[in-house]
Amino acid sequence: MKVELSNDEDLQLLWTRMAKEKFESKKLEKENIMKALKQKSSLDINKLKKGLGIKILWCCGFLVSFFVLMLLNLDKVEFLKVMSVAVALYVLAAVIMYIEYRKMDSLSRMDDSVLELMRHNLKAITSALRMERIWGFFVMPLAVPGGILISSTLKGNSIMETLQDRQQLMVALVALIAVVPLMGLLTEKMNKSAFGAQIASLQENIIKMETLG
Repeated sequence: MKVELSNDEDLQLLWTRMAKEKFESKKLEKENIMKALKQKSSLDINKLKKGLGIKILWCCGFLVSFFVLMLLNLDKVEFLKVMSVAVALYVLAAVIMYIEYRKMDSLSRMDDSVLELMRHNLKAITSALRMERIWGFFVMPLAVPGGILISSTLKGNSIMETLQDRQQLMVALVALIAVVPLMGLLTEKMNKSAFGAQIASLQENIIKMETLG
């Protein structure tokens, strides 16, 4: 009777140990998966932040060009007026994207969960691209007439003279119909190429992390 009790205890101990090992094995497997997801997401976030940074640098590049042109033509008041509008629009774009850029954080931060940081970064990059799209929706139609005004005022013509020139208005109208839709499609295609794969990967990893959690 004593031997049977000992065997039962041994069996129970064996069962407990096997269950513990299985649990620890599953826990280790889960931790390894989450670690791999974190590493992949960290790479995606770094690429997304770098891409957004490049957009900001492009805005800064345009602004530098605008300021140089303005400094070289300080005697042309009408030209300076048009360029001031262009400067304001690009400053607005740069500020909007920079605000979202600053919101993007590394997954190495320890004060928040990895999943929350992944969601936070996804929200920041999608917000930046959405705001850029809204900015482009209003600015792109102004690009063609703006370009004509810049060219005309640079030659010494006034803004009113340019707006009253029917030939210039016809060129602007045709260009608006033909160029603006192409600019919109090109921008969307470039954004998809630069950000699409990383955004999709981050979204997928968030779903996986939610499932594991």
